[in-house]
Amino acid sequence: MTLTEIQFDKPPTKRHAIFIAAGDKETFASYALQNLAAYFDILIFFYGDDAKVRAGLERNARFLAVGSATKFNALKSLDAASGIVARYRTIWVCDDDIVLCAGDPRRLPHILATFHLKVLSPVIRQPERFRTRSCARTRDRMLFVSSISSK
Repeated sequence: MTLTEIQFDKPPTKRHAIFIAAGDKETFASYALQNLAAYFDILIFFYGDDAKVRAGLERNARFLAVGSATKFNALKSLDAASGIVARYRTIWVCDDDIVLCAGDPRRLPHILATFHLKVLSPVIRQPERFRTRSCARTRDRMLFVSSISSK
């Protein structure tokens, strides 16, 4: 079940955003707030219980919502309530435990524009388990990619 509640919603300052579903053991949300906030508005959906973690995330975020949902269901619910997707040219939708191992995330808006996409979500790829790729474009040019493992 999707339960979301917007805590604060500041006006955009950038054309591009990173939407992060973050819990009590998050790592990427803190990294993004410290290292990528100069290039992207950081939008946090917090599903944890730790008030100290939440306070650390809300300090520099442009948007904070709390609740219980998957990252895409949270984004859909929050977009219906606030129109958050339309405010940005591109949105990178992430979990809180990803680790950047190659490339420069500042290039993502250009890459999305090249393919006429608005929303991107990373795929966790483990070559030994990776079996199938699934891609679908919608009329609002969102691309969802997932991997399916037989293990």
